[in-house]
Amino acid sequence: MLSVLFIGSFISCSRKKETWSSRSYHQTTAKYNGYFYAKTSIAEGIIMLESNHDENWKEILPVFIIGDDKESKSLYPQMDRAIEKSSMVIDRHSMVIKKKEENKWIKYNYFVIGQAYFYKHNYDEARKIFDFIIKQYKDEPIKNDAILWLGRTRMELDEMGKALSMLKLLDDESNLSKELLSDFHATYADYYIRQEQYNKAIISLQQSILVTKKKDRKARLTFILAQLNELEGQSATAISEYKKVVKLHPDYEMVFYASINQALAYKFRDGESESIKKLLNKMLKDHKNADYYDQIYYALAEIELTEGNKDLAIEYFIKSTVVSISNTEQKGISFMTLGNIYLEDKIYKKAKIYYDSTVIFLPKEHADYERIEDLDEGLTGLIINLDILQLQDSLIWLAGLSQNEREDILIALIAAEEEAEEQRLLAEASGDEEDYGSKVNKSVPLSSQGNSSGGKGDWYFYNPNTMSSGYSEFRQRWGNRKLKDNWRRAVASSNQSFSTIDIENTNASDEILADGGISTGNQTRIKTMDEYLAEIPFTENQHAEAEKKVEDALYNAGVIYNEKLDDVDNAIEMFDELTSRFPESEYLITAYYQLYRLYVKKEVEGNYFGGGYRDNSEYYRNIILTDYPYSEYAKIIRNPNYLKEAELTIKRKEEDYMATYRNYKSHRYNIVLDDCNKVIKEDQENPFLPKYYFMKAMVVGSLSDQANFERELQLLADNFPSTEEGEKAVEILNQLNKKGLNVPEKEGSKKISTSKEKTKTAFDTNKNAEHFFAIVYPNTKGNINKVKVAISNFNKKFYSNDKLKVTNSFVNKDNQIIIVRRFKDVERAMSYFNNFMNDEEQLKKVNDENFVTFLISSKNFTKLFKSGDIEGYDLFFQENYL
Repeated sequence: MLSVLFIGSFISCSRKKETWSSRSYHQTTAKYNGYFYAKTSIAEGIIMLESNHDENWKEILPVFIIGDDKESKSLYPQMDRAIEKSSMVIDRHSMVIKKKEENKWIKYNYFVIGQAYFYKHNYDEARKIFDFIIKQYKDEPIKNDAILWLGRTRMELDEMGKALSMLKLLDDESNLSKELLSDFHATYADYYIRQEQYNKAIISLQQSILVTKKKDRKARLTFILAQLNELEGQSATAISEYKKVVKLHPDYEMVFYASINQALAYKFRDGESESIKKLLNKMLKDHKNADYYDQIYYALAEIELTEGNKDLAIEYFIKSTVVSISNTEQKGISFMTLGNIYLEDKIYKKAKIYYDSTVIFLPKEHADYERIEDLDEGLTGLIINLDILQLQDSLIWLAGLSQNEREDILIALIAAEEEAEEQRLLAEASGDEEDYGSKVNKSVPLSSQGNSSGGKGDWYFYNPNTMSSGYSEFRQRWGNRKLKDNWRRAVASSNQSFSTIDIENTNASDEILADGGISTGNQTRIKTMDEYLAEIPFTENQHAEAEKKVEDALYNAGVIYNEKLDDVDNAIEMFDELTSRFPESEYLITAYYQLYRLYVKKEVEGNYFGGGYRDNSEYYRNIILTDYPYSEYAKIIRNPNYLKEAELTIKRKEEDYMATYRNYKSHRYNIVLDDCNKVIKEDQENPFLPKYYFMKAMVVGSLSDQANFERELQLLADNFPSTEEGEKAVEILNQLNKKGLNVPEKEGSKKISTSKEKTKTAFDTNKNAEHFFAIVYPNTKGNINKVKVAISNFNKKFYSNDKLKVTNSFVNKDNQIIIVRRFKDVERAMSYFNNFMNDEEQLKKVNDENFVTFLISSKNFTKLFKSGDIEGYDLFFQENYL
């Protein structure tokens, strides 16, 4: 009886007979032992992915969360389990009878395998699976699911044309289920977003939202819809969509950013600021928003700035920086916005202060980081040069006064500093920091008081109580000039000997040092009369040095105003003063050309017409063409295409040089000598002339004796001492004076060498071959098995389906090499390499050892074993793979 039951059971399990019992058994097993467990495992992975995913709320949210490579790696166990379960089911329960699959659950098992590969970012395997389903089940509904997922896969492979072709196959929506219809429109939206076709993406998102049932999913799509409307300038619509997000009650973080973004999307014309401000102020009263106070203040500031309330906006931006603790990016953005405000107002010193902080806190990958870093560098240079102008002009002016006038001014200066110090100490004792700051800013005559927009306080001797005699001298020298925003001293900082630090931007407890520095806790030492007098340029040489510093600073400040800050008016003022004050300046023609270009810019862009004979481009054009007719600037003015033509000429000469260099590498020395001699004789303006001299010297060294070689090197060193080639010539000449060092080898001659030369192994550059992952393990590290076990555990957890093997061998007497094999192409090998190197759990101890690690093809592996040249291959790997 038992044998009959056994035979009956065996027959019922047959995959080759199409019976009700056989089909029922294999379908039930395929559904519950395979598909169900695989689908559950994928769902677990997706939940983990979404819970660990950090949204970047400042960018358009991804329509689908699939994670980066690091996040994907964390899903490997769940996805590998799904692949294993479904693969086993397909292998054991597929019923292909008369070339037709009779087990209806096999196709679903294929589908979840494709999804698992997709979430592993193994898009090639995912593509193969979805392609198979489309071809194998072309008359079944699952074909549509596979087409949609193949379209998504193509997008991840950056095959946007093929992705669009897939989506167009589904344009007949009548064949799509409601669930698939939602993803279909969302995938179209994803496609259009990647193509930056936001208007089309908006339409697709609206269609997807209409058929989406899950509230969390609908909230995400609505949030993205709001973001796209904001990008397209539809601020009122964006605000309306953000409000819809809040009403859908998603997770708290999304609610918060939907509320904040209403403020950031606000435009004055929308007329909804009061309700948004009321919402934001309500959020400030809720302590659970403490971590977000910086962003709330920032949003309030943006509204006030939009409505023209700049002072209140600045107050909110500053509060944003103060309350920001952990969100350094927001702190950096708030500092950056403050810097932008002051930059626009040409209050450059304050702009620099805030840009200094921006560079500290803003992430380097932020889109504006390089721009701010460049601006900050420019402002630093500007303030340094304006400080020099302020100080040197002041010292020169003091030198021209009578002794009594000069001493009266310095006595008043010292008295003012003593009073300021007394007030500081009193304020420090009373804790009245705010009162101290306001008093000192009014009383210290040397301070620019943190105001870079100008005013009488910018010249230290311009105090009506102590400098009345100096004022008449000032007017005689400079004329009745108003020190307004665009005058050069308007931006001078206060860190030079004859000025004090900007007290408005320091703590009241900080001390102002006599040299402009700050110290805390001790009384400031005030400079003596003799110390001040020692800085004044009394002698002719000292006066000339001071004037030269002014000349350089005027030029440098003009260049920075023009090239870094696009401040045309202040740039003109710098160059105008330079040309007027220093008619013999080394910068004269350059300054004239700068003035010419600056006035052209004003005339072209702003309907500008100069009112005087010097304030127009024609004036400076005529000077350059008349006084400097053969200069590069004259050539540029006469021929607007001159620079482009010159660039083409340089490019042609570079090609000629490279051709000569290739001949040199090929040992065609006679041709090289002819080329070098021709350029040296006929083209003294050739930008590659030092290189020709150097190449000629090396050829002479190869074909002739040491004396001729030294002669050519000396010629190069004499003619081009400051070039790289000239310095190299000096280096070689010095070496030739030492015993045992070589002259370049003559063809056919015996080479002399004092050290054993290491032959460089010629490794193969073919990346299409099979690759291994390798770790060089020094024998001094002891037992290698611990590392092999750690790698094996890593492979078991994350690469269980890849059947990777870990072996080791001696590569030379000092090192073993651990090999993980095999990867059929370099892409998979590089993915493994990156995951291995970034693993902070299984392999932390291994990676902390900083072993030499690389990928290597099977062919190069053989070469490495023969040569033992680990160092050479590691260099080859870095140059060709990383």
